[in-house]
Amino acid sequence: MPAAMPITVPAAAPALEFALHPDDLAALGRHPGVSRTARPVPVTTIWHDSPDGALASRGMALSEERGRWRLASLAPQPGRPWPPGAPAPLIAEANSPEALSHILPSHIVPVAALHGRRLACSLVIGDAPPAAFTVLHGSLRSVSMDKPIAQLMLTDANAAMALAGAVRLTVPLAGVADTATSLSCGRSPAGRITVALGVALKQTVSDSAAAIIGQLVDQLVHWSDAAAIGANPVPVHQMRVATRRLRSAFAVFRTIICCPELMALEPAVRDTATRLGAARDWDVFLGGVGADIAAAFPDDRRVRGLLAAARRRRADAYAALRGHLEGAAFRQMTIGLACAATLRPWGSQSAPDPQLSGDIAPFALAALDAQARRVRHGGRGLAALPTEALHDLRKRCKRLRYAAEFFRPLFPARDARRYLKRLAALQEVLGRLNDAGGAAALLAQLGRMERGYAAGLVGGFVVAGAAPSRAAIGGAWSHFRRAPAFWR
Repeated sequence: MPAAMPITVPAAAPALEFALHPDDLAALGRHPGVSRTARPVPVTTIWHDSPDGALASRGMALSEERGRWRLASLAPQPGRPWPPGAPAPLIAEANSPEALSHILPSHIVPVAALHGRRLACSLVIGDAPPAAFTVLHGSLRSVSMDKPIAQLMLTDANAAMALAGAVRLTVPLAGVADTATSLSCGRSPAGRITVALGVALKQTVSDSAAAIIGQLVDQLVHWSDAAAIGANPVPVHQMRVATRRLRSAFAVFRTIICCPELMALEPAVRDTATRLGAARDWDVFLGGVGADIAAAFPDDRRVRGLLAAARRRRADAYAALRGHLEGAAFRQMTIGLACAATLRPWGSQSAPDPQLSGDIAPFALAALDAQARRVRHGGRGLAALPTEALHDLRKRCKRLRYAAEFFRPLFPARDARRYLKRLAALQEVLGRLNDAGGAAALLAQLGRMERGYAAGLVGGFVVAGAAPSRAAIGGAWSHFRRAPAFWR
């Protein structure tokens, strides 16, 4: 269910906005801790644009409700921060479109409308004071389409996570204005994945940590529906990378943003990464060694049997992943992370780290230096390193790469691009060795297939593939070591 209309709240109580599945409105009303605190209020919001969609093309939406006109962002853009679960940034507000400080198209017309009701409610959790929240539900309408919506607005992260365990409350894929205006022209909502991953110049450390966490939540939510379907391997791969980057971000910022709220989410992120990995490993096997052996022995019945067994394992892994992505634990994890990006609980500790308000650049220098030292240390005596140590070096390279991607906007683009290209090449050859070794481990999950003729063929392909990969590691390592650190 898409999110609903932007609601401004006092700065002292940051707003949270989450999408509620319309079919769960009744379940929300039956929740034992939920009670209505006021009569429903009718709501009508009308969005305007030029006939050619000029405002939407500029990433803005103009709405009117009860004579109040608001110009707001459609989706996150550079310079307009918008954490997941937060209201759309308000650009301007006035009593008439002519009074807005921004230049509007010369001719604007209604393009979509929301007709619904707003309900004031409260939630009681244990002995805690009641948490107030608002439910907005109704229909988005354009000339040719009608779409039901429901949205929940609150200021308490614990209440949001508690409700996510009982009803389908989710981080919205797109804001309500984006959804409404998209109905008017028959396009899909632009969605929230519009800003490149990374920090910005002159940001504080707190702003940077929140931005990175928020961007990665957006990626998880963006790919989750397609990953659950499992039609192709890209969504699972993208989600797995996002979980790894999240864990890397936790590690990079740990000494600064460590707080109970984030620590409580780490096991859920790790569990999601493990489930994604189980599906991804079979994708890699079937698309790599499995595809190679199928091409080499297209008519071998035993090879076909092994690959059929591998596809069944892949289907089982995707079925388990689908159940997880559609369950309460995943909803609570993404909502908890979105709350962290918006509310920044690390700043409300009894003694918050003074670095939180400092500029991100010095922090980035220290973080990149630390990750680079770990890589150099892990690669000492490379020629004699056992396979296990090379796997560890690959992980260290990955963490350095993620940190470099976080902070690259702070430094000259050309230098960062050259460094990351060489680091990616090293990671690639190390990854080939890891993928080959992983194939052997996957065979153990196929029961008797592990000891069969087809498994022996796979083993031969693994050995043949590992040898040149190991030989290439030395060259990639030397090439990487000669790359100047772009942050220095």
